[in-house]
Amino acid sequence: MKKGNISVFGAAALGVGSMVGAGIFALLGQAGAIAGTATYLSFFLGGVVALSSGYSYSKLGATFPSSGGVIEYLQQGLGRNAYSGTFSVLFLLASVISMAMVSKTFGSYAGNLIIDPCPQWLQNTLTSAVLVVFVGLNFIGSKAVSNAETYIVIAKLSILFLFMIASMQFIEWQNFAPSSYPASNSILGSLAITYFAYTGFAVITNTAADMSKPKEQLPKAIFLAIGFTILLYVGLSFVVFGSLSVADIIKYKETALAQAAMPVFGVLGFTIISVAALLSTSSSLNANLFSTLKMSEKEAQEGELSKLFIKLLWKQGTVGLLIIGFMVLIMANYMNLESIAALGSIVTLIVTFVVHVGHYRIKKKTGVSTSLLLSAIILNAGTILLFLNYLIDQKSYFILLALGSILIGCFLFERFYLNKQRKIQDQSS
Repeated sequence: MKKGNISVFGAAALGVGSMVGAGIFALLGQAGAIAGTATYLSFFLGGVVALSSGYSYSKLGATFPSSGGVIEYLQQGLGRNAYSGTFSVLFLLASVISMAMVSKTFGSYAGNLIIDPCPQWLQNTLTSAVLVVFVGLNFIGSKAVSNAETYIVIAKLSILFLFMIASMQFIEWQNFAPSSYPASNSILGSLAITYFAYTGFAVITNTAADMSKPKEQLPKAIFLAIGFTILLYVGLSFVVFGSLSVADIIKYKETALAQAAMPVFGVLGFTIISVAALLSTSSSLNANLFSTLKMSEKEAQEGELSKLFIKLLWKQGTVGLLIIGFMVLIMANYMNLESIAALGSIVTLIVTFVVHVGHYRIKKKTGVSTSLLLSAIILNAGTILLFLNYLIDQKSYFILLALGSILIGCFLFERFYLNKQRKIQDQSS
C-alpha cells in the first residue's frame, strides 16, 4: 500500500472494527456483574482512559511506524534489555488470554443456540472446535477467511447499531436511578474490565506508515474510533440494563447481550444477536491468532523467544502456532470467563502503563504533550490500583496469585533463558 492511501476515516473504521469485536459480547455481562446498573458509567470512564492511552499511542505510532506495534514502543522507550523483553513476553501472554476469552465466548453463544441451558461439556467442545479450526486455517494460510473479515465487521456493526436504536424505545429508565447503583469501589473497580473492551484501538497505529500526514491524522483517527465506540458501548449498556434485571444479567452474563434481545424481539432477536456474536468471535479469533503469531515470530527473530517459534512444520504452520494454540486451549477450557476477563484486563493495563512510562523517557522524540502523557500514566495507574483493590475486597486470590506468577515467570524467563540464548548467539556471530 502506498503512503497516503489510508485516510483518517479509513484508519478509524479499522479501529472500530477491532474494538467492537468479541470483547463487548463477553465483557458487558462481566462488567455488569460488578458495576450493576452503573455499567454505562463504567464504559464511559473506561473510554476516557482509552482516549488518554490512544493519544500516547498515536504519538508513538507516528514517530515509530512499525508492524511490531507495542513491542516496538517498549523497545524504544525502555531500550532493548531485560525489562522490554519481560513486558514484550507479557504482552504476548495478554494476547493469548484475549484469545482464550474469545474462544470461550464463542462456545457460550454457540452452545446456548443449540440448547439452553447449555451443559459445560458442550460449551468446552465448541470452544475447542473453533480454536482447532482456526489454528488449522492458519497452518494452510486461508485467504478466504481474511477476505471475509471486512464483511463480518460490517455485518456485526450493523446488527449491533440497529439493535441499539430499535431497543431504545423499550428501555425502562427507572432502572438507572442512582439509588440502584452498587458501591463506588465496585463501579471504579470495573474500569479495568470495560477498558479491556477498547484495547483494539492499538491496531490503528499500524496504519501510520500508510498515511500522508501521520502526526496529524493518527490522533484524529484514534479519537474518532474511540469516541464512536464509547457511544455504542454506552448505548448498548442502557439497552441491556434497561431490558433485564441485574440478577438476570449475572445469571446470563456470558450471553447477556443476546438475552437482552429476548424481552422485545423474542427468540428471533436472541438468535440474531447470537449469530453476530459467533461472527464477531470467529473473525476476532482469526485476526488475533494471525497477529499474535506474527508478533511471536518477530520476538523469536530478535532473541526474545525461542527459535522454536519460527520452526516450520507444514506449509505456513510453525511450532509457535501449535504452542500458542495449546496455551489458548488449556486456558479456555480450565478457566471460567470471569477469571479470563479479569486476568486479561489487568495484564493489558500493566503493559499499557509501562508503554506510557517508557514514552515519558523519549517524549522529546515524539513531541507528545507532557501533561496529556502524565494524564495517561496517572489514569492507567489509577485503574490498575482500583482493580487490584476490588480483587482484594472480593478475595479473588486466584487472580492475584495468577497475576503474580505471570509477572515473575515472564521476568525469570527473560532474565535467565532468553538472556542466555542471546549470549550464545553473540558468541557464535
